[in-house]
Amino acid sequence: MKRELLTPFSVNMSVADKVEFLYRSAKHHIAKHLNKTLWLMSDLVFNSILEFDYGDKIRGALDVFILGDTQVGKSETTSKLTELYNFGHFLSLKTSTTVGLIGGSQKVDNTMLNTIGAIPRQHKKLVVLEEFSGAPPSFIKTMTDIRTSGQIRITRIAGELRVPCRLRTITISNPINDDQGNPRYLSTFPHGVAPLMELIGSAEDVARYDGFLLVPRVRERFNPFTKPLEGDPIPKESYEHKMQWVYTRKAEHVKMSEDIKAYIWERAEELNTLFESNFPIFGTTAPLKLARFSVALASLLMSTDSSYENVVVTKEIVDYMVDYLTSIYDNDVFKLKEYKQEHDEYNIATDKEIDVLQTLYSKHAVILDFLLTTTKTTAMTLRITSGLDGDKFNPIFAKLVKNKFIRLSGQNVEPTSKYRYAMSKIDKTFRTDTGTMSVSDPGLTYKIGDD
Repeated sequence: MKRELLTPFSVNMSVADKVEFLYRSAKHHIAKHLNKTLWLMSDLVFNSILEFDYGDKIRGALDVFILGDTQVGKSETTSKLTELYNFGHFLSLKTSTTVGLIGGSQKVDNTMLNTIGAIPRQHKKLVVLEEFSGAPPSFIKTMTDIRTSGQIRITRIAGELRVPCRLRTITISNPINDDQGNPRYLSTFPHGVAPLMELIGSAEDVARYDGFLLVPRVRERFNPFTKPLEGDPIPKESYEHKMQWVYTRKAEHVKMSEDIKAYIWERAEELNTLFESNFPIFGTTAPLKLARFSVALASLLMSTDSSYENVVVTKEIVDYMVDYLTSIYDNDVFKLKEYKQEHDEYNIATDKEIDVLQTLYSKHAVILDFLLTTTKTTAMTLRITSGLDGDKFNPIFAKLVKNKFIRLSGQNVEPTSKYRYAMSKIDKTFRTDTGTMSVSDPGLTYKIGDD
């Protein structure tokens, strides 16, 4: 290790100032118009440590997904970083086969042999997976298995082959085109979850990623010839040596006190409060993901002890990462906070909403009991079940929709988890067919007013 090549990264600044310092240097090497948020997400992956201890030894190599409109600098930024660090490998998913990427059987001299693909050959290094929208479904499922196990299992006629495969991974893609093949922009989607789920398909596969970044098209361009670069760039030789330093860090080189580990857990719970929903980027694994990002930032900033051997994670670093993650999910493009709020409205019932359902049940138990027995129906089926004509049925249906007790999906009507929870809380002895309501005490009757 040549300390003199690492010292340019080890300047004495606050975390925010040092990130800005490194960003200005990167602009010299990549582009004047370099998107800071995109650069930071990408550079964090390059600087992530393969594994470290967080209670148990966990994966430290970051695996992120960058979804952006056309010509926003996704490929430019990641390709220039691979050149700058002399580290990493680009793979196009659109023009590659699963066998070529992962591995499979190949006939050699009338003998079937198992061979490994391009991805496992980058074990312990970094891959940039381009054009994810063109990837075959089998590849997506295989990558989920690789993330879970840290290895590739190839089972063919030629036998079984197990190959270790722990990677730093950046996946980049555009949104899926419309039916006519025209590009769709992120601004046309109600939130960031929609285009991501179109591409990835399942919650299980979403949960395996450490982070997602949406990059919308640029609304305002600037003339680069009128914007001189600021500061001096860190030499390329230093970047290459820095990457060798990152590559050789082992789990024992990551220093994280028990207080910091607890602090990461607490801050991760704050992120869960803001964003946890059925889009499972957060949840029980949020502390692990925040720990990975925090270690990667400590590595990027050369937060070390005097030996230059150990990566030291501080509260300031954790706080910066929490702010960064909050900014990429709580914005006008991703809208994950609003998505979570809508999700909660379909899953959490207030006392007032339970009272609404109680009142509905007293007169329309047949409809509500039927909904409780099905996962999907139609408005027409509900109306027939109720025995009511349209004028009387429609207000009931509207109240169920308004209170998020049912969700409409095309022609389908789906009872929500909020509905099932609220139904478990109401008193089902309160029901009537004649305008009076029976209760457990036969001596009591209550006159039922209009809804």
